[in-house]
Amino acid sequence: MSVKPRTIIICVRALQGIMAAASIALTAYVVNWHLRGSHLSTPPSINFLLFCPVFTLASVLYIELTPRLAPRAIRPRISLGIEATNCILYFSGFIAVAICLGDLAFCNGPVCMAGRGAAVLAAVQFSLWMFSAILATKEIFKGGSGQIKLPGRGRGTGDVEL
Repeated sequence: MSVKPRTIIICVRALQGIMAAASIALTAYVVNWHLRGSHLSTPPSINFLLFCPVFTLASVLYIELTPRLAPRAIRPRISLGIEATNCILYFSGFIAVAICLGDLAFCNGPVCMAGRGAAVLAAVQFSLWMFSAILATKEIFKGGSGQIKLPGRGRGTGDVEL
């Protein structure tokens, strides 16, 4: 029994969306805790980690809905760039939050656990985006939907595929 690559990608996208929602919830809890009290301001790394899943949701919607609603508007290399951007964002986000939490003198309670959970989810999201980017790169170089056809020049020449 063979699993189709499209089925794998749909499962990965669903997981990315679910994890993005969970990451938004955890990170928003940490930001809310900082905003409600008269403590220090929210660390920039936490704010950045709040941006990452919002960007993920927009990315998943673009990558999955554009081929269905506007097939001529999708470009495989742009989709690959979006996936690579998500990889970079999550990699830098979970490293920054891990360093921020590691520099704290104490880290106890639900807010600290939410911050740690957000960092772990960001690391898993990085892995998922890396996996989907590798699959997309493989598809583009294999000559799937990423082919570019240039018209032939001169008499007797056919189309040239890149």
